[in-house]
Amino acid sequence: SYKIKKMKNILTLIISFTFLFSFSQSDEVVNVQYQFIKVADQDREEYEAFMLEFVSKIAEKAVEEGKITNLVLRRVNQGSMFSSNFNYMIITAGQKNSPNWSEIMTKAYPNISPELRSWIWSKGNALRDIIYNAYTTRVEGFDRTPGTVSNIVVYNLIKANSSKKNDYVEFEKDNAKNIEKYADTMEGWYCVTRNGQFANGAAAWDVLTADTFKTMKDVNTVWWTKIPQKEREKLTKKYGSLGGLRTIRHRIIAPLIYDAINGKSQN
Repeated sequence: SYKIKKMKNILTLIISFTFLFSFSQSDEVVNVQYQFIKVADQDREEYEAFMLEFVSKIAEKAVEEGKITNLVLRRVNQGSMFSSNFNYMIITAGQKNSPNWSEIMTKAYPNISPELRSWIWSKGNALRDIIYNAYTTRVEGFDRTPGTVSNIVVYNLIKANSSKKNDYVEFEKDNAKNIEKYADTMEGWYCVTRNGQFANGAAAWDVLTADTFKTMKDVNTVWWTKIPQKEREKLTKKYGSLGGLRTIRHRIIAPLIYDAINGKSQN
């Protein structure tokens, strides 16, 4: 029947979510995971329903058990630069190796047997493809509204120019003070560096900056012009031109759908 088919699809995705987190990384090195996801247009409504109605229960149990500090689901605006190969992002913060995801899954859905999970697992990942994962370490940042998750984030996925990565990261650390002082339309800002080795191509970025906002009107403000020219000139004199330090590979505008602490967004 239709209901049985839908339930099979849902349970398949629950097991798929377990796979989403089936990796082992050092808690000390990796503190935020970014996952880039592609969902076919005809599956997006069902995928979002699955995340909000079923995955949310697992994520909230994971926060409760101290497995993660939060899980955030964001929709990628299709106008975002070079983002045609993914349309969702899942950001997982503060993940620990213990307890494992199988334990979390059992506590979130105690009535699903291991045998049934194994059967569902064999059906594969029905609604989404994981384009890639990126594990990162925070470098610098500020938040004007601690404890909240920003409504809209603009992610810049950046490739530091050859031999310039350290200089570029130091530039961002210095510039963070200017952004916090002068960019008053921002709720916050942060910079992370990507861990490990990664192939060349579209996914070959090594620094991510995030500009966080309350509204699209705020997103559309040209906030960097609010930083006084003398402050920008100081940075240029110290580090060289910004164009000589880095190339922006992707610019992603990502409204919030859900986070495991605050629940569903109004977006």
